[in-house]
Amino acid sequence: MSLNISGDEDAVYDDGYLRVEHGKFYVACAGNPLYNLTRKEFLILSRLVRAMGRPVTKQEIWGFAWKGDAEFNRDTLRVHVASLRRKLSPFGLDIIAVVHVGYRLMSLTRRAEGDVP
Repeated sequence: MSLNISGDEDAVYDDGYLRVEHGKFYVACAGNPLYNLTRKEFLILSRLVRAMGRPVTKQEIWGFAWKGDAEFNRDTLRVHVASLRRKLSPFGLDIIAVVHVGYRLMSLTRRAEGDVP
């Protein structure tokens, strides 16, 4: 399992199932590339993967994906997260809302095993 998740553009997250090549905007689950992600969806996923399983604040996600291009908008972020959830769910991945904090990326199998309260 290679978990190079530094801030480098060449960083790669690979846990044997999910692979994210941050600098190349490439995502694959179980060896199947996900070509249908928008740029914002990819950036949201990229930020969540860098903290896999741990919560990331909404403001952190916004700052990473929008890079100061727009003022924080909770509804816009929610729409992008909902769309990303729909695209990831067939692959057994979910974005969990953490009340008053933000979101975290989790495997549905881990969630079923009780790793998520």
